[in-house]
Amino acid sequence: LAFAWTNPCESPKNAQLPFCDQSLSLDKRATDLVGRISSYEKLGMLVNTAEGAPSVDIPAYEWWSEALHGVGQSPGVNFSDPVPAATSFPQVQTTSMSWNATLFALIGTTIGIEARAFANLGHAGFTFW
Repeated sequence: LAFAWTNPCESPKNAQLPFCDQSLSLDKRATDLVGRISSYEKLGMLVNTAEGAPSVDIPAYEWWSEALHGVGQSPGVNFSDPVPAATSFPQVQTTSMSWNATLFALIGTTIGIEARAFANLGHAGFTFW
């Protein structure tokens, strides 16, 4: 199961297809891409361990990357060298009792930086919620 996103337009078989043509509108590109994915493949992408769409070279993808407490302990993140751990923040209800907007901003910034670092290393995707 892939942790990192790979661009299907980097595949030689897809490079000349309409969904990879950046001169087309986003609507046209999305319509073309979705039309090339089979119903079976679409159904397989409705779960957190998405099976991918081999017909357009979209790999299997783990998008269960819940970051409510931070990136730490998220099942969609590969915790191995060179980054075997991440920050885990307290229960959101507890943090909210502080009424500290600066604290919330700092926690959000930290989660964003750590999530991007894991994604850049190929240890996570870009889907954090």
